[in-house]
Amino acid sequence: MEPYKVEWIPLTPAGEMAEREYDVLIVGSGAGGAAVLRRLAELWGGRGRKVGMLEAGGLLLPTHGQNLPTVTADRVVTELFARMSTPLGERLPDYPDAKLTFGLGGRTLFWTGGTPRMPACETADWPLSRQELERYYRLAEQAMDVTDGFAGGSALQDVLLSRLREHGYPHAAALPMAVRLDAARGGRLSSGSVFSSIDHLAYAQYRMPFDLAAGARVTEVLLDGGRAAGVKAVSGGCTHVIHARTVVVAAGGFITPQILLHSGVPGQAIGRYLTNHSTVRATGRLREGSPPEGPAVINVPQTEEAPYQIQLFGPAPHYAYPREHPAPVGDGPVDVQMNGFARVESRAENRVYLDPVQLDADGVPLLQVAFTRSSRDLEAIDRTAQAMRQAAGALGLSLEEADGASPPKALPPGDDNHEACTCRMGRHPDTSAADPYGQIHGVPGLYVADNSLLPSIGAANPTLTTVALAIRTADCIAERLGG
Repeated sequence: MEPYKVEWIPLTPAGEMAEREYDVLIVGSGAGGAAVLRRLAELWGGRGRKVGMLEAGGLLLPTHGQNLPTVTADRVVTELFARMSTPLGERLPDYPDAKLTFGLGGRTLFWTGGTPRMPACETADWPLSRQELERYYRLAEQAMDVTDGFAGGSALQDVLLSRLREHGYPHAAALPMAVRLDAARGGRLSSGSVFSSIDHLAYAQYRMPFDLAAGARVTEVLLDGGRAAGVKAVSGGCTHVIHARTVVVAAGGFITPQILLHSGVPGQAIGRYLTNHSTVRATGRLREGSPPEGPAVINVPQTEEAPYQIQLFGPAPHYAYPREHPAPVGDGPVDVQMNGFARVESRAENRVYLDPVQLDADGVPLLQVAFTRSSRDLEAIDRTAQAMRQAAGALGLSLEEADGASPPKALPPGDDNHEACTCRMGRHPDTSAADPYGQIHGVPGLYVADNSLLPSIGAANPTLTTVALAIRTADCIAERLGG
């Protein structure tokens, strides 16, 4: 019997795409690239524009791992993400926990779904107004089904929030989550609860024809007369040249600068200003014998005085679980996972660069990283750990190992999976790679739309902001190409 070969999403071989010319060609299918595609489909549906997308990886999952009825929240991280990612840390001593995910949807197949906005104190020096950013935040939240009602009505959520607010954490609030809460209605089915960029690809598919090639690794961006002209991609052992008027590189904070540097794209800031979050993690155990029931997803946001964000998930690890799974209730202790993100300074000396000697199988120089934590970064880590201990005391959580808990522990660089700022936007080519709309300085038609575009990331999860800016970049592209 012949194997079943029909894919769950239509694919176009890279060789066929090489026979066409595109108005827009998107490199990468993660949060940023898929957001650009979705927005172009909104603006261009039915107008005959030619849009293509190239993804280096294959088809891993058709939805977020947590939407699979056989997978619990902890298994998404400990098994799916761990096994479907490529560790880089063994050859990156400055970034030992670095890892990459190659596959349609990228890391959005495995992320927690946390979507807080960056605070105004973090974006004050960005090259766009807060008013404009807020507009695109609203569009991104709508596109990603962001809600603060994930744990609405939960006794545990209400109790923990009340304790935090009563003990010096007035800004503590429900963590916004990219989770669809609606059920089937009027024949319209909900295909999955937790957002992944596959949702954006599906949205685009129903509104605008586009070509999608999986297993097509872009190695170079091609320039003609100083402007973007297409890409060179490797697929199935063959190298293809695919032409496009506009190229959007959205391959992530590591791979986007690698592609641009290998392509000889001008810009002294490309690859520099590598920024992440210093992760501090703890598990607290509620002391009371009969703890309140229900889930809790809580955010203590970064402020001007506090260079950190603390998120609480409980009961750990079952704050979210498949509908087929028994409800995680009982008389046992309730654990609350505490994730602290300490702010990291954006410094030019922290960078991604090309190995001067070693090449990979496709002839591309290997990725290398130079990264150190500054004295301010180390101070922020200490302050984050101290704040987590104080929050645990306010919540009635034990952090003692003797009680089955674990105290705050700083994790190595790369554990956060939030590498960013390596092609950051700004007004000056000396200190930024792209202009305020994501176009590489001095290279018409070449854009960036992923975490690498962020000028800084503060202490907030970056995905919502990346999607907001990607939508804004798509608006700019559509306007420049004629609506």
